[in-house]
Amino acid sequence: MTLSEFAQRYQSNLPQQVVVTHGVYWRDNMEVNISSSERLNIHFIRHRESVKIKELGSSTEYSVPVTSTLEFGAVYNPYNGNMKDALRGFFYPTVGDVIKITENAPLPKLIRATSKSSMTTPANCVSRGELLLIKEVRSDEHLGFRELHVTSLTTNTDKILHESCRGNFTTRPEAIKLSLFSIIKHIPNALPLSVMIFPGEGTLDQGDMHYPSHLFHKVIQLSRTFTDVLLVASSVPEDSVCDGREPFEIPQEVELELRVVELREGDREQLQEKSDTIMRKIQGEYVKHYRNAHQAQAEYVVQEMFLKAVGGLGDEKERVPVAPPRRKKSGSVEKEESDYPNVSPVQEGVLSRLGKLEQLVWKMKKSRVSTSASEDRAEEEREDETKERVSKETASVVESLQEKMRETEEKTGEKEEKMREKEEKMREIEVKVEALEATVSQLRSLLEEQQKQNQEELGRVSVELVAMREEMKRNEAEANQQGTSPYLLGSPETSQRNRDIVQSLTAAQVLQLLTEVGVEDLLLATQENVSGDILVELNEEELETELGIRKKIHRLKVMKIINGSKPVTDYLKMSEANSMDIVC
Repeated sequence: MTLSEFAQRYQSNLPQQVVVTHGVYWRDNMEVNISSSERLNIHFIRHRESVKIKELGSSTEYSVPVTSTLEFGAVYNPYNGNMKDALRGFFYPTVGDVIKITENAPLPKLIRATSKSSMTTPANCVSRGELLLIKEVRSDEHLGFRELHVTSLTTNTDKILHESCRGNFTTRPEAIKLSLFSIIKHIPNALPLSVMIFPGEGTLDQGDMHYPSHLFHKVIQLSRTFTDVLLVASSVPEDSVCDGREPFEIPQEVELELRVVELREGDREQLQEKSDTIMRKIQGEYVKHYRNAHQAQAEYVVQEMFLKAVGGLGDEKERVPVAPPRRKKSGSVEKEESDYPNVSPVQEGVLSRLGKLEQLVWKMKKSRVSTSASEDRAEEEREDETKERVSKETASVVESLQEKMRETEEKTGEKEEKMREKEEKMREIEVKVEALEATVSQLRSLLEEQQKQNQEELGRVSVELVAMREEMKRNEAEANQQGTSPYLLGSPETSQRNRDIVQSLTAAQVLQLLTEVGVEDLLLATQENVSGDILVELNEEELETELGIRKKIHRLKVMKIINGSKPVTDYLKMSEANSMDIVC
């Protein structure tokens, strides 16, 4: 049968001796090495609360007993960011800084104060090195501040910390180490939890030896709790029947196959005694630290139980101390009159000493009662003083908070007044912007209308130029047939013809003519709206002063056109072509 089947079948019928028929198991650097054909004594089954752990990014799990001395530091990574930042820990100078975390991320479960804060009462302050378990954040809408409700794992007390409490808190894993037992006991719904594992202080539990050393100071995950079933066993040498070596534990899930060995009655009794001894030893190791810590109290309890069993101590109010033996004088010889006539001298001595011991216990209890009463009175006086001091300090704090609230309300009123003024100015600006937009819209419509008129004028001019060109061609053809040309360069007919053409030009045609001549600055000509009949009356100097034609070459070209020494038809052809382009 398998080891698991054996545990289920024989859990109420142990110890048993078995032989391993198949499988191998070793641990603790080969100190425990089990293989086939080896005989084992299975003494009893031990149930142990444990936690499964695994390294991040790995599927391999390890079992850690809840009683392990290993320590674990919670890793606070609120934004799932760089793990290096989480391992360095986050620093919060005040409780208010801790509360601000709730705006973007969940609160840490644990924080440690690295400095002492000075507040009104012990319940509102923290000491240097104090480890705090965060429970919740509460807000006071009337007073306008927030509080952090915590439990001090150092003093095992609940505290309410004001947001102004300065404790220089840290979440560094090395600073918030706890045992597995403390994590499961104090942190609700703790698992799963990312932690960093550290070697503990003190004697290691047997299960602590299972973990590979590479997990220390690494980030792992505490995944779940479970009950670990362990079989306490010992190897049986070949030359022995049932005497085993040092006991060890085998987890139930180890893959071993076993066969039960039938023992004689005497060997079975010997195996039972061996198992009882091992159980007492293991139980003694578990309670050793408790016994050392409470030795005086335990001794007192044992003495009182012994006195009750032997002397029949009753209720404390009805108990009367046992008087010591009375001595009676008879002549010169002092005889002892016994209060215990029907007992032997040895028993009488024991009872006498018990009576003295009971008197001593009675005195000690009376002293303890009086001491306790005085301590209670002193404690009540201290509580009254503390309450009075707290009430005064609370009144002072409330008054200061109310003053701050009034100042805040005044500042808020001023801000609201400024906001109203800004809103009025914004409305005025909006009205002006709307007026400007209306003006721009009107100007845009006027500009579009002007452009439309210009295009119509250009179309009309282009049509007139085409007609004039056709007429000039007809006149030139007639002159050629007659053998004369009225457009010879410099002739009076040509000059007069050019003047007539120039004089008939509109302002837009004059601008186009000047553009074809090469005049660059047409600002003055545009502003003055010069037409052809005005242009023919200007001389060279007036062309410069009135129309702003600065270059002499341009003025000469214009004068030649006006005087007839330069054929205007060439420029008119250019203007016609350009006008056609513009119209298109």
